[in-house]
Amino acid sequence: MEGKKRTAVVGCGWFGRAHVRNFVAASELVAVCDADKKVAEDVARQYDARAYTDVKAMLDAEKIDAVSIVTPPQAIPGIGLECARKGCDLLIEKPCGLKLSDLDPLFEYKDSVRIMPGFLEIFNPVMDDVLKEVKTIGEIMTVDSTRIGLFPKRNWPVGVMVDLGVHDVYLHREIAKAATGDASVVEVSSVLRYLSPSSRYEDAIFVLLKFNKMVTCISANWITPAKYRKLKVAGTDATLEADFISGVTKKIWGEDLKGPTARTIEHVVTPLVREEPLAREIKTFLYAKSIPVTLQDAHDVLKIILQALHQL
Repeated sequence: MEGKKRTAVVGCGWFGRAHVRNFVAASELVAVCDADKKVAEDVARQYDARAYTDVKAMLDAEKIDAVSIVTPPQAIPGIGLECARKGCDLLIEKPCGLKLSDLDPLFEYKDSVRIMPGFLEIFNPVMDDVLKEVKTIGEIMTVDSTRIGLFPKRNWPVGVMVDLGVHDVYLHREIAKAATGDASVVEVSSVLRYLSPSSRYEDAIFVLLKFNKMVTCISANWITPAKYRKLKVAGTDATLEADFISGVTKKIWGEDLKGPTARTIEHVVTPLVREEPLAREIKTFLYAKSIPVTLQDAHDVLKIILQALHQL
């Protein structure tokens, strides 16, 4: 690892604080910024950084190599543009914006600064296992994922697709790329459900993605009193299952399926130690020679989300 970079975090909510904690471990955190002055000062005091409530003031006052933007999604592109103009590398939290046009100005800086979307679950160790095994299970028939939980306690102008379903969109693209070499989605269809007739944003969504060589399904809701994050990849020779919470992965296949001793065999991997996905993501963003996902990936994923929401 090269010398520690000077960093800042914009947005000090619960997940922003997780970013702050990991940036302290991986870099020299010099500043934090939040619209709530008390929140910014409390976080800055805890981690011996300087507090700001205005991004421009922070950028003018500090020498910063890289910034993580963990704000409501509608604010991310504008803040990112300010930081890019100052030559800062950007880690921009999913979904990176709410309109494709909001991301367009950032493309001017894609070759001069590092711009990486915060696609956290790519860095979950279970995805290492899935991507390693996906070419061993034959032709992929289906990919199914379910991501559910209770309604989040924050006032964001988004529904469950932007909040939760986005993770499975980029995961399915990664699986398609690893299995077939093609992450292009050629058709998107969906059904949206609302908890009440007055609901402005969807509370549950069911999405079908058609890739050139495979079809995948996403189910997401935030009205179920449980937290569930699982993915299944079914191939002609075997099936992979991954639990993103427990870290357990399974490979399931059959032997002598047409004979007298037909049986199913499971190979289960249960991790004893798990590296925090956010820590892996931030270290990759700061110091890897190349990043696994780019601004173009952020654009492509947002396009799929908007199609699923019938907004494109």
